[in-house]
Amino acid sequence: MAEVHFTASQLRVIRKQENGRPRDFLGRFFFANYPNDILDIDSYFHNRILRWAGHVARMPMSRAPRQLLTGWVSHSRPIGCPQMTWGRTLENALKSKGISKDLDEWIAIAKDRSKWRQLTHSIPKPPDA
Repeated sequence: MAEVHFTASQLRVIRKQENGRPRDFLGRFFFANYPNDILDIDSYFHNRILRWAGHVARMPMSRAPRQLLTGWVSHSRPIGCPQMTWGRTLENALKSKGISKDLDEWIAIAKDRSKWRQLTHSIPKPPDA
């Protein structure tokens, strides 16, 4: 379905019809016309992270991205460094999709491209209204 844009005059009419709450109308309009294509920002973000992680997991170990993904620094983080690292972000994304955080397990799943795509590109069920 094509993207819909409202003009300022259309929004004024909607505002009058909806007692000054055009967002309620726009939300109902949007969700009624696009029920299965909408991802919340966290799901979209996690899908993109997992898509990239799966791509890197299928690379040979000689490639730099794969070495960085599976590498480990034995020293603690210096004071003042961000606490949210790529590894922690990846763990959160794996957890949100119900995939084990164990490196060997999720890399084994990622090597099966069709299974990985099915797990990571799933659209969550919409919340009951």
